[in-house]
Amino acid sequence: DLTAIMTAANACDVLVDVPSRLVNDEDAEMTVANIMGGQYTVSVAVGDTIPVYRENQAANNKQKRYRINAAIDGAKEVLDNIQQILNVFKANLVYVNGKYTVIMADVASSVLSLGDDDIIGGLDISDGDRAQRMNRATIKFTNANKNFKTDQVSWPEIGSTAYNAYLAEDQGEKIHRTFTIDGCTDFYQAEDTAEFIVRDGRTGLTVRGNFGSRALALVPGDVVALTYDSASYSGKYFRVQTVALNLQTMNVALSLREYDS
Repeated sequence: DLTAIMTAANACDVLVDVPSRLVNDEDAEMTVANIMGGQYTVSVAVGDTIPVYRENQAANNKQKRYRINAAIDGAKEVLDNIQQILNVFKANLVYVNGKYTVIMADVASSVLSLGDDDIIGGLDISDGDRAQRMNRATIKFTNANKNFKTDQVSWPEIGSTAYNAYLAEDQGEKIHRTFTIDGCTDFYQAEDTAEFIVRDGRTGLTVRGNFGSRALALVPGDVVALTYDSASYSGKYFRVQTVALNLQTMNVALSLREYDS
């Protein structure tokens, strides 16, 4: 589906703000890695710029949202190489109406509102797989600004408001996982991915059920607004995971997952 691929490519090319270079705002001198400067570590005085993130970085810088920098191994399976590419910009490949379609995890609007009149026989609701839930994620990546040395970044920071809130929701259990993103070579892109993984893993509510013929137009990746009085849902957003048509009844079986824009 070339249209879907171009839509995803354009979304990757959107210019986003890059934070201004950070300074040492601690009460004492700190030591950080500075491979680009020819040293493995360098001391940074209080108030001085930290030379870790990007050379010549200044305020009001912008960069394209997602870039890939990877070597693709032709000896690997095609789908493995495709998945390596998809991981870099948080996308999935689905087969819809005879075409492979790229679905990027991006801000989306509802394409259809479904209500009690569309639901046939009630819905099966699950809180999702707790194994996918976490309150902190670390991304390992190859940092182009450190001569392509292996680096890592975590989100949220320990002690931050977000981290403390997640920890409280998880009854104090520290759930931290580490991921490696091949093809991501930028600190901020890696940090963005860590935040996405944490937030996405915490919206695991799933809904399954049969719907009337109005749902025939839906395809995986679409976002719907669901109103279901039995669960007190009023226009709650879900992303379509699977669509299956029963040819005898013409009912549509949908699998939906909670969507957080």
